[in-house]
Amino acid sequence: MGEITDNESEISIESRLEFLCETTGADYAIFWAQQEDTLRVQSHYNPADRIHALRLMRGDDHRFTTKSYEVALSAGQGAPGRANANRKPEVIPDVRMLPNGIRLELAREFGIRTMICVPWHGGVLEYGSTLDWSPELMDSVTWTDPMCMSSDSEGSMFGSLARLGVNRRSSLRLKLNLPCGGFALNR
Repeated sequence: MGEITDNESEISIESRLEFLCETTGADYAIFWAQQEDTLRVQSHYNPADRIHALRLMRGDDHRFTTKSYEVALSAGQGAPGRANANRKPEVIPDVRMLPNGIRLELAREFGIRTMICVPWHGGVLEYGSTLDWSPELMDSVTWTDPMCMSSDSEGSMFGSLARLGVNRRSSLRLKLNLPCGGFALNR
């Protein structure tokens, strides 16, 4: 995992994905990077307890995140592709209810139920859970600034909250504002 440095703008994408999982209670997070006309997984994160549970359950090291590296999404394809093409979040309360999708079987194989995809800095942040997230949590995702491309404010948010020790067990009412594809998540 990347370290949070004194220069908050140098926070690695891996640290950002870890922070996203810890603050939302997500079982995974993926950053899909735009590469020419497709989206490809550039980085991912799974909490240690999720990795351990999958190893016990499956007997291997495969995860939804690692298998997603095998997929290339075109504009509008899948939830990440739609979020990227529309520059708006794509919220899927129950992946199991979708009639079809490029990673639908993969999501079912790994027990993924909820998924949120948010456009962010030349790609898409995707995160989700094996649990049914409450309608209140799903409804708390709001779009703030689709044109934001500055990295000035992103580091301060991640660095400040990480230094405060905010994590998924926090009882704080937390508002996350991620720049560019910025969204707010009230917890």
